[in-house]
Amino acid sequence: MTETRNNVFHQRLRAYYQLTKPKTVWLLVFVGFATGVLLYPESSFSFSVFGIGFLALLLSVAGTNAVTNWIDRDIDSIMERTSKRPLPRGELTPRAALLFGLSTFSSGCLLTALISPRSILFLILGFLFSAIIYNGYLKRRSPLNIIFASPAGMMPVLFMWHFLEQKLNMTPLLLGFLVVLWTPSHIWSLAIFFASDYGKAKIPMLPLVAGEAWTARVIAFFNLLLVFVSSWLSVIDFFNRFYFLSVLALNAVLLTLTIKVLLNPAPVNSFRLFKFSSLYLALLFLIMIFDRLLF
Repeated sequence: MTETRNNVFHQRLRAYYQLTKPKTVWLLVFVGFATGVLLYPESSFSFSVFGIGFLALLLSVAGTNAVTNWIDRDIDSIMERTSKRPLPRGELTPRAALLFGLSTFSSGCLLTALISPRSILFLILGFLFSAIIYNGYLKRRSPLNIIFASPAGMMPVLFMWHFLEQKLNMTPLLLGFLVVLWTPSHIWSLAIFFASDYGKAKIPMLPLVAGEAWTARVIAFFNLLLVFVSSWLSVIDFFNRFYFLSVLALNAVLLTLTIKVLLNPAPVNSFRLFKFSSLYLALLFLIMIFDRLLF
């Protein structure tokens, strides 16, 4: 009997964890973590404050993602890619999922209020752009949905910087802009691969409305901007030579995969670009950490 209860508990715990879209959570939280590391050692913040900021960001992003799963529960059950999420599988009730999402997000805000109440603004903006503007409204109405949602990606950067420094300057804005530029091509490369899936759910993603060839051109445009801005940071002495050489190699791979999609926007090429783009963002901020701490 005890073993059965333990199994049920672990299954429920796993369902709540999956509800947060953990891969997305850890990627965005890592971006916020890297932002905090870039402030060291010039900033005067303590490691305990840094830890509180990290936990607050983790909770708020996880809570936001849980709410987006609640919003998308009807179309998730239609799409093959998302049909195994906790809500379509009936592992959690919609009410439980919504309460979990809102309470987790609120916990992040309350934790933030202990140190920097004004920083809550960036958590709320992330929630609004992601859950309300994108998932709640534009995702089902406009092929340009992800463009208007992409500012959500820069909020972990702005939040962590402001949480630790109590102010902003051009540095976090530039770092956050990298995530904004990265977001559309990341999502649209996935949309090319799962175009039929989005079609079944009647989601007007760009490949379905404008075609794969046109989408590939827009992906190339955003990736070129991303390459330019990430490279420009080293040209203006924002980072050291290690960053320049590492990002040069990283951008070469990104451009190679982008050109392949541009020449042949087949699902297999777009999926390769999608998989690498997740790694790209993590490696980009990891390179920043190494450049700051070791060179």
